[in-house]
Amino acid sequence: MSQYLAILPLIGALGSLSLGLFALTRNPRNSTNIGFALGMGCLAIIEIGYIVIIYAKALPTAYYGVRISIFGESMLPVAWYMFSVAFAKNSVTKYQRGKISILLVMLGLSSYFTLSAWLGDIVATTTDMANVVSYSMGSQGRYYYIYMIISMSLSVAQLENIMRSASGAEKWKIKYIIIGVGAILIYFIYLASQSLLFNTISILLYPITSIAIIIVTAMMAIFIIKHRVMDTDVFISRYIVYNSLAIAIIGIYLFLVGIIASGINYYEIASKYQISTIISFALILLLIIILFSSSVRRKAQLFINRNFYKHKYEFRDKWMESVSRLGALGSVDDTLTELSMMITETMGASSIEIWLANYNHKTYKKAIDNNIAGRNTINYDHPMLNMAKEIMRPFDISDELRNIAAESDRDQIKELAGQSEAVLFAPFLVNGEIIGFILIGSDISGENYGTDDYELVTALMAQVARQIKSIWLSQELIAAKEMEAFNKISMFIIHDIKNLANSLSLVSHNAKNNISNPEFQIDAISTIENTVSKMKLLINKLSFDRSPSKYQSGVIYLDEILAKNIKQYENNSSKQIIYIKNISKPLRVLGDSEALNTVFTNIISNAIDSIQGKGEIKVSALKSKGNINILISDSGVGMSREYLNNKLFQPFSSTKKMGMGIGLYQCKCIIEAHNGEIHICSKEGAGAEVQVILPENNR
Repeated sequence: MSQYLAILPLIGALGSLSLGLFALTRNPRNSTNIGFALGMGCLAIIEIGYIVIIYAKALPTAYYGVRISIFGESMLPVAWYMFSVAFAKNSVTKYQRGKISILLVMLGLSSYFTLSAWLGDIVATTTDMANVVSYSMGSQGRYYYIYMIISMSLSVAQLENIMRSASGAEKWKIKYIIIGVGAILIYFIYLASQSLLFNTISILLYPITSIAIIIVTAMMAIFIIKHRVMDTDVFISRYIVYNSLAIAIIGIYLFLVGIIASGINYYEIASKYQISTIISFALILLLIIILFSSSVRRKAQLFINRNFYKHKYEFRDKWMESVSRLGALGSVDDTLTELSMMITETMGASSIEIWLANYNHKTYKKAIDNNIAGRNTINYDHPMLNMAKEIMRPFDISDELRNIAAESDRDQIKELAGQSEAVLFAPFLVNGEIIGFILIGSDISGENYGTDDYELVTALMAQVARQIKSIWLSQELIAAKEMEAFNKISMFIIHDIKNLANSLSLVSHNAKNNISNPEFQIDAISTIENTVSKMKLLINKLSFDRSPSKYQSGVIYLDEILAKNIKQYENNSSKQIIYIKNISKPLRVLGDSEALNTVFTNIISNAIDSIQGKGEIKVSALKSKGNINILISDSGVGMSREYLNNKLFQPFSSTKKMGMGIGLYQCKCIIEAHNGEIHICSKEGAGAEVQVILPENNR
């Protein structure tokens, strides 16, 4: 063999090694990248062995090259099987453990045959170096190539599952790397089959092998760099009968090659090696077409279902699969995308369109369309929906179209179905309401959908309809809670403004009789300044969108807050009220000064409002067992037992004619946010007592 041909394996070795290292550097800890790098490394080792063979001038050197190439070949199925298993991120642990067990067995056998090659059991020796164009197989050679065919067939089957499980943009993204790896494996299956048929290892095919490696490496390099293929995870589905399709096809290929080779040997046809090579390549091409043809695979599945099973689908398995794949999804978009994939995979649908109700506009809007052009919304009274409301189950569009009398209605139905070439309509039904529907294209095999298909779609649609409705209700509940939180904030703000307005009202009322009094003037100005300060603080709270359950934390003195509130009302009250005070000093607590001031403003204000004419208010604040116990009692009208038992601390419930029923509710929220307690005792006509307990801060 000409030494100039060594340039081919040299290019192949450098290209394979470079691409493998590039993939590894992208994510050196990812098992997919490691498997790919090992696979490309094996190809580089094979090419290095070819270089040694081409340049060899003595038999020992040539055999050394053969051993190197066999080492690369024997590890090739291990590396690519590892890549294919890692690339298919299967979520079933038991299933994954089975794949790892196969990988370990393959590693053991590959190691054994590598050792056999170095011991000279794979390739027989020869004494004629000058005319060597092939090497005879040794005692272990036949077993080695049988193992190679079986192990690489498993990898091809795994790659087929990955390709079949991917969809849409994901399939386009991984398509060429899967085809590239599959082509390499199938080519080496071909080489192994040739060695078995002719009991020799031909070195004339080495340059062809190098060319194949260079082409495949270049193709994969372009798509790995351009489409970031190593960042893609494909979750494959498990159907054992279908998984055997690739292995069955490879078995048929080997059977046909065996018959052809036997015929060539029997009739002693000249140039039998060249003829068998051409026929084998033709069969490889046919094999690739079959493996990656969706329609052929679909027809094979239907053939298996019709002839080996009572029903087209294993409904229990399908139900478990739907629960597993759909049950954990929390958004409508994810649920519909997964449903679209399931129907495409299971029924072989050529197209999918999913529509959902838009209640605000009384229309149905397209949610999933797989890039199908056409209208995106239809009205509730569209003829297709009117027909569906009468049938209330999945139906064949063309069959039901015959029952439509009005030509204009038929045209609208044809237009809607025609934009996705749909043949089957299936509604999302919840309590007799169509919340959406799906338009399913024809089976890619060309066969009509049967009873099993309709039953499967009915079950899937019922499950997904309930799930969509549940998601919608959850979203409405979240929105309602957000509105409730907004309303709560609004109530608190309005009540705070009301209290501030009451303070100013007291000042204006007393100013009529005391405006000339210097002491009143000082107190009035102080009250106005204090009220303005509180209003500014309230505006700041709104600016920062602070929830009433989140307060600033700092050491504050309750005795000062209580004294300040009592003084404010003592000097600005139109009623004759006596204040009896028993407040210890200091009373330190950890909390929000403004929030706690709001609490005691509300309580004292309520006490004043409950007193008609004359009365008294007692304020006691004492330390007790690590807590501060505040008691505020009044001699007012009190509260009824019915109010105390059923309406106390409830928003919008008040004993005052003009009250909003917010003050005590707000007080309870603030006190509980400070890890405290608030209790109220009262009798109708005998006043009320409010007890507030807050943890003392001793630091």
